[in-house]
Amino acid sequence: SNIFRVETTSNWVNYNDLSSLRNFKLRYARRNLTSSGEIDSWTFADEEELTPFVAMSDNDIVDVALLEYENNSTNNKFVSGIIYGDKTSSGLDQLIRKPSDVTDDIVKREFGFPQNSEIIKKNIEDDKYFLDFSLYENEEGIDVMQKISQSSPFFYKTRISDGIPSIVGIKHSYADNDVDKSINENQIINYKFKKTKIQDISLKCRVKYGFDYVKEEYTKVTDDVEHTILNEETGELDYNQELKDQYISLYDIKDEDTYVLEYEAPYIQERLSAEVLAKHLFEINKNQHLTLSFQIPLGDGLELEVGDTIDFVDNSGSRTNIGNTKPYGMDMTIENLLIDQIVYPYFMITSIKKDLTKVDIECVQLHE
Repeated sequence: SNIFRVETTSNWVNYNDLSSLRNFKLRYARRNLTSSGEIDSWTFADEEELTPFVAMSDNDIVDVALLEYENNSTNNKFVSGIIYGDKTSSGLDQLIRKPSDVTDDIVKREFGFPQNSEIIKKNIEDDKYFLDFSLYENEEGIDVMQKISQSSPFFYKTRISDGIPSIVGIKHSYADNDVDKSINENQIINYKFKKTKIQDISLKCRVKYGFDYVKEEYTKVTDDVEHTILNEETGELDYNQELKDQYISLYDIKDEDTYVLEYEAPYIQERLSAEVLAKHLFEINKNQHLTLSFQIPLGDGLELEVGDTIDFVDNSGSRTNIGNTKPYGMDMTIENLLIDQIVYPYFMITSIKKDLTKVDIECVQLHE
């Protein structure tokens, strides 16, 4: 098939005979059209952030693909060409970029999950995230899922009960209707409270993105996300040193530079997704979290899975503190305010082990 032509002639170059071409490379770009519909210029993706094409009609020009090459017959002068795409022959209907859609597609195409089935999606809010990546070397499927999760507001797992692939998100806010199961404190065999490491707290967060597959390094980084308050006059979030000082005082931080989270997003190429991820990670890591490990009889936790949201109640069904104790002064029956962040009376299960008689569970308290 003829795939491109020299722009100064009507001669097509056949892909089976590229001997006359040198320095051949693919660049992504968008066409800039005149009022009459003719191509006036190109805007290159490696020079400016672009919103990629979503779909293309039969035999239409792919908006974002442009080939650059040198040709022996042009005295080494730069010439360019365009790729034509046929949706019918390629099967391409839409460019999938949302992380949950990418996960669903890979699980069905590569993992052999039935096409007419659905993976389990729980608390997924990823409409503002867009992925762009290539697999340039062999990788285990679970490693690809890990990198997708690393670039998204959810994690990937398979359900214990039936092995169905699942993705579980961490929401911005929670309410009583998000609780999957209330655990009766009187069924708890033993328990232990702890806190996440103070070293994991972040005063700043930045995300490295734009992985270059040739250089094998990240080429972009977001601005630092820090403590902010809403400016009621402008409607913008403004940096607030006083708020930051409250966190420094609460956690007795001596060296601010050691409390910076620099995170790598291997499958993100564009700025907006990286910025949304940076804000998400900052909110997760701005405070210590209460953690709880406990054990209950198998019959009381048989249906529980990693990612489930739980709370704790007494025999009357009212929310309660386990053993009538407020761990680290935190009342688990109500919402608490930790400086400027709401701490919910709900926990997310992070680990679960089941045997013939009991269930061992680890969970972490959820914050806004």
